Amino acid sequence: MIEKLLLNFIFGGLLFSTIYYTANIVEDQKLSSIIALLPIALICGLIINGRKNTTEYYLNTLYVLIITFFLLLFTFFLFKNTRINKYIIILSVLLFWVIAQYLRYNYK
Repeated sequence: MIEKLLLNFIFGGLLFSTIYYTANIVEDQKLSSIIALLPIALICGLIINGRKNTTEYYLNTLYVLIITFFLLLFTFFLFKNTRINKYIIILSVLLFWVIAQYLRYNYK
C-alpha cells in the first residue's frame, strides 16, 4: 500500500512541476492548461477497484466537473472584467468550490 501511495504522490508532484514549467518557464499557457486538465478523472478510474465503485466514482466526478466548470467561467469573468487581485479571486473561488462540494456531498 505504501508503494502505491508513494507512486501517486510522485505522479502528483510531477504533474504540478510540469504545469509550473510549461506556464512559467516555457510560457505556453495553452500547453499548461492542457496538462492541468489532463483527464486525471478518467485515469483515476484505473486505480479504483470494482465496477460498481468505478461507476459511482464517474457519476460523482460529473457533479464535481459541473460545479468546477461554472466556477471556472466565473473566474474567467472576474479576471476579464475586474481588477481584483488574482490571489483574492483564486482563493475566493477555491473557497466557494470547497463549500459547494461540501454541500453537494452532505446534502445530496
